[in-house]
Amino acid sequence: MEKVQLFRGDTILIKMSREAGKEVVNRKLNAINKLLMEESDRLQS
Repeated sequence: MEKVQLFRGDTILIKMSREAGKEVVNRKLNAINKLLMEESDRLQS
């Protein structure tokens, strides 16, 4: 990965936005997982 550092805060901002992106993905995956588990329970009963 190439890192260009113009100011001290640049790499921190990039890291923060990457972490925020991961959080969004995690939340979506958790929601999908929850739906799948509910559907699985429904099919088994």
